[in-house]
Amino acid sequence: MRTPPRPSRAGTPQGGEFTIRRGLERAREEHELIEQLRWVIESRLKVQLPAEMGPSLVDGVVLCHLANQVQPRSVASIHVPSAAMPKLTLAKCRRNVENFLNACRQLGVPEGDLFAWEDLVLRVDMGRVAVSVAALVPGHWQPLGATGADPSLACLLLATLAGTCLLLLRGWPPPQDSDQWSFFDLWLPAGLCCSLYLHACLSRMP
Repeated sequence: MRTPPRPSRAGTPQGGEFTIRRGLERAREEHELIEQLRWVIESRLKVQLPAEMGPSLVDGVVLCHLANQVQPRSVASIHVPSAAMPKLTLAKCRRNVENFLNACRQLGVPEGDLFAWEDLVLRVDMGRVAVSVAALVPGHWQPLGATGADPSLACLLLATLAGTCLLLLRGWPPPQDSDQWSFFDLWLPAGLCCSLYLHACLSRMP
């Protein structure tokens, strides 16, 4: 008598939850990589990229300038848009991206860390591009999760700080027959809020 096959872990609720959780973790990690890619380009080249970063990198011009910033003249020729041709042809975009990739090879980036020109020009895969740029400028790369504080967290901390200060102003000096307004009840939370808010603000600075 044949034993029926055991159900796979992926088919169980626990396996499904693990798959979903892992997918969310990968999406978060890729998002952080892309934000770090933005930070590296903006801080290195002193430019401001649009919210939708992919289209501004597709022609390879920004990446070529980044390679030249890392090592001058590593990309000798860059096709740039002009008034007569505000958008580069596919062939010129490919040439720019390939020149950037060749510069990365010359600067010691492992082949396994390089994206293919199709990944950017045709598929706009920012995750793959971020991996290559991280290998190109490893010393200028922030750890995952260090790209800045969440603005909503900073606002929450500021609101908490403001509320604590209002309580202090309305309830000070405390009644002499009450011990509820002690140092640790008031000033310590206020100081903690100040410290957390300051940390949130400073962590957003490049």
